[in-house]
Amino acid sequence: GTLIVNHTNVTNNLKNITIRNVEEGDKCVAAIASSGTAIIDYSYFANNTGCYGGALSSHGDFNPSNVAYMNVSNSYFENNNATFGGAIFMESTVFVVDNSTFINNGVTAVDYDKAQAMGGAIDTTNLSIKDGTLTIKTTGNASDSSAKGLKAGTLITIDGGSYDINTTDDGIHSDGNITINKGTFTITSKDDGIHADGLIEINGGTFTISASEGIEATYVKINDGVINITASDDGIN
Repeated sequence: GTLIVNHTNVTNNLKNITIRNVEEGDKCVAAIASSGTAIIDYSYFANNTGCYGGALSSHGDFNPSNVAYMNVSNSYFENNNATFGGAIFMESTVFVVDNSTFINNGVTAVDYDKAQAMGGAIDTTNLSIKDGTLTIKTTGNASDSSAKGLKAGTLITIDGGSYDINTTDDGIHSDGNITINKGTFTITSKDDGIHADGLIEINGGTFTISASEGIEATYVKINDGVINITASDDGIN
């Protein structure tokens, strides 16, 4: 099915930030949850909490033909908190965000042997950002939680926007590849500023990165852009 949320305020939906019966499928989901197609436009999400996404969560099928889709545009996310994806969590979901603002959304690690706090603003499989303003802060301990700013399991594509990211783990992280075409990035991280297990390709943008390692990937390809890195370890690795 299709979920459409338009010109809506969603605030103060509070769920206990604990994980219960994960293996049995209790997702303890966000204020709004979808398993099909979700279209979010001109909406406001503030002070919502959950385990899997404070404001929004989407859960598709691991079968590639049954993935979910979420499109967020012209929306504002502020002070949402979760264990996975402070504002938005997605599993087997193709996600596109356009002209939206994320302010002070965060993750909180919990005392559970399988729990790791992941994705200060967004935790998803495929992440595509066209434009917007994102201010992200995570406070988890990077040694025992994954307090990343933007996190995707497969692919991150960024085509514009302004990003102020302050994290205790990677600022922007993909288990696969990252492509950045343009945007303005200020990243402060106690780990990597930008990290991909595969390829990082930068085609433009302005970057100010202060981190343990500025840019780290198996392959790094820089075609254009203005990049300033202050690193305690490698600048580009």
